[in-house]
Parts: sequence; C-alpha cells; structure tokens
Amino acid sequence: MKQGSPQRKKNVSMTAREWLETPDGQKRMREQAEILTKRFEPDIKFLSERVRETQESLQRVVKNMNLAQVFETFNALNQKEVVAILPVVSKPVHLDEASIRALLANGRKSEKVKNPFIEYRDGNFYTLNKLIDIRDPRCAYGLVIKALLLKSDESGFLSYDKINKYLEHNGILKVKNKKAQRKRIANTLASLKREHKRQENPFPMELPNGSPVIRTVPGKGLMITR
Repeated sequence: MKQGSPQRKKNVSMTAREWLETPDGQKRMREQAEILTKRFEPDIKFLSERVRETQESLQRVVKNMNLAQVFETFNALNQKEVVAILPVVSKPVHLDEASIRALLANGRKSEKVKNPFIEYRDGNFYTLNKLIDIRDPRCAYGLVIKALLLKSDESGFLSYDKINKYLEHNGILKVKNKKAQRKRIANTLASLKREHKRQENPFPMELPNGSPVIRTVPGKGLMITR
C-alpha cells in the first residue's frame, strides 16, 4: 500500500493534456475518432454529394452566363471588387474590373460578330448597316466614338488616358490634368446626346434591350457595345 500511494497521487495530479499524451490517452482518442466517423459518415457522404451537385450546377451557370450582363451589373453597383464563386466552391476567386474585362475578352474571342450593332468603316459610322448622321466625324464626340470602335479591347473598354491620347493625336487641344481630361470626355458625351435629338439618323444611345451603347466605367474609362 505504501509503494502504491505515490503512484495514485501522481495520477490524480496529472492534467488532461498530459493524460492525452499517454498511450492510454492516445488510444482513447483513436477510439473516439472512430466512433465519431461512423456516427457522422452518412452526413459527410450527404454533404459531399451536395457539394458535387453544386459544383456541377455552378459549372453550367458559368458556362452559360452572359458575361457582358454580369459586367454591366457590377458597373451599375460601382463595386471595385467582387467575389465570384466559381466551380471550386471552397476557393472563392476575387475579380476586379480588369479581371472581369479579361473574362469578357476571352468569352468574346470565339464570337465573331457578323452584324455588329455599331461599326466604323469607309470613314462613316453605321448601326446595323444603316448610315448614322454625324455632323463631322472629326468633331470631339465623333473621335471618341471612333476611338472606342477602333482602339478598345475585346470587351469594348478603352481607358480615359487612351481616349485623350487619341483626341490629341487627331488635333484636339491638350488639357493639363486628368480631371480636365475626364471633364472634356463627359462634355463630348453630353454633346453627343444633344445631337441625338437633332439628327434624322442619329447615333443610337441605347441597344434594342434598352441598355446604353456607351457606358462609363467609374474612374477608369468608357465601354462601348459594338
């Protein structure tokens, strides 16, 4: 009894963490893990199946989604960064405006527009092959439209800097700073809207579905739907 007493005292003073590090503690943990695994195995299997179905569903959505409409929605919300849940549900992917434009460009590379809504050819502007009345294609708003049609990327986007460089390259006076540059572009769009009311065959401000032909990407530039 005297020899056993110190051993019992040591066991009583052992902490839970210390006991878990003993062979008995390790064995007990393995037993509990097996019990929990068997108990929740049906739930884990059910959740795994639901995740798989969700992934397949999202893949179909991403494959069929209208990326132009997605960008327009983001632009309307004026969000600098959004989170898009792509097929890998557990890994959200952050998309900024540049990334969205890249997606748009990739999505449109295989889509050769046979009958563009807006185009510039032979020194004139056309909408669905119908000549558009532009008082002077060399005026500021005519040059802005031309720049968007000729210099924008696959998604139709062109930065303010590139628009201004195009204007200055074509004889429009330089302005000193970015604020003045953007104000000038805003004024040209306002002039375009005024001319729209005066011309017999004006530049169309809207697509057949009612969305604007030229949209502003806040702080970045303009986007045109061809």
